[in-house]
This record gives sequence, structure tokens and C-alpha cells, in this order.
Amino acid sequence: MGVCAQDQIALQRRPASAVLVGRETELAVLRDAVSNPPALVTLVGEAGIGKSRLVRELLEENPGDGCLLLGRCHQVRDPFPLGPVVEALRAVAGDVPARSLSPLVGALRPLLPELSRCLPDEPAPLADPRAQRHRTFRALRELLDALGATVCVLEDLHWADGETLEFLSFLLSEPPRQLALVLTYRSEELDPVRGSGHENSRSNGEWVCIDRKKE
Repeated sequence: MGVCAQDQIALQRRPASAVLVGRETELAVLRDAVSNPPALVTLVGEAGIGKSRLVRELLEENPGDGCLLLGRCHQVRDPFPLGPVVEALRAVAGDVPARSLSPLVGALRPLLPELSRCLPDEPAPLADPRAQRHRTFRALRELLDALGATVCVLEDLHWADGETLEFLSFLLSEPPRQLALVLTYRSEELDPVRGSGHENSRSNGEWVCIDRKKE
């Protein structure tokens, strides 16, 4: 499974002696889910309980061949629309099969200038903002589909912008066949995933709650 350079750097910073203890069950659920796409895993737990560590352990296992995407939401006053999705996709230029993309995907040029060499020309903008947003959502789904076998991790969705949540609802209504989507958020925050439409997802779904281990 391919990992972009910035993610390789982040993973290499982990001490060699560090070992994940007491999370074998949760890790097994994650491992099984991402091995059977299309899949959705929602990883829920309070702050500092180890959601990111569990995801990192999964990614380091390198479960199969394919593309690895990693994006996260940030605690800012006005989140950038589709911020974690853009963050996840901007480093995949080498994995995009340009010949297989329809003209629709050119709508992503303003969002993903890093992929300009791989994307078709941008189509003329639509006057209706709703139609333009729908075009963008369709283009993102096509791009994810074109990547083939993909594990996409989006972290800290409790800080997600509304457009990201709407896109996830759209994506999960008809997910790419080889996409495994892993979402994390804090259990003490407003649940951003339930009620966003994922209940109607056509993916295999797993809901993993991370609790503190008793001493």
C-alpha cells in the first residue's frame, strides 16, 4: 500500500520500542474491515484515549497493495470546506491514472492545484451553487474510485465543516468499490457521523468504541 512522503515521516517518528497494548480486539476489527471494501469504520473515543495511535498501528501494518490517504480536521474558527478531504488527496499525484478520468474531474483543479498535471481541464463553472457543489462531490467520488484499492483515514471529525459531512453522506450512498473509509472523532463531542446519512451507506460498516482499560 502506497504511503505519501509526509505520512512516512510521521510514522518513522514513532519509537522503535513502542508497542500497542490492550487494543488487539479493536485493531482486529479495523484490519478486517479495511480488507473487505467497500467499508466504513467509525472509531469513537474520548480525547487522548488512543484513536490516532490505533489508526497509526493499522497503517504501519501495510494491509495490502493500494493507496493510503490521511487527512484530519483542525480546530479553527472557520474550517475550510472539505478541508480533511483536500488534505488527504493532495499528495496522490503519482497514483492518479489520468487517462481514466472524465472531464468532470477537472472541476477539482481549484481545490487540488497539486494535482493539476493529472487532472483534465476545468469545465466552465455552473451558475447554481448547488449544482456546482454536486459536481464537486461527483468529481471527488470519481477520483477516489480511480485510485483503486484505497484506505482513506479522516481524523477528528468532531471539528469537521458542514460540507465535509455532506460529502461523506454523498460518498457513502454509493461508495467506490475498493474504498475503505476510516473516520475518527471524540465521543464527548457532538456526534458528527450519526445522522449524516451513513446509516444508509452501501459499505460494510463497523462502529468501534474505544474505552479506557481498567487498571
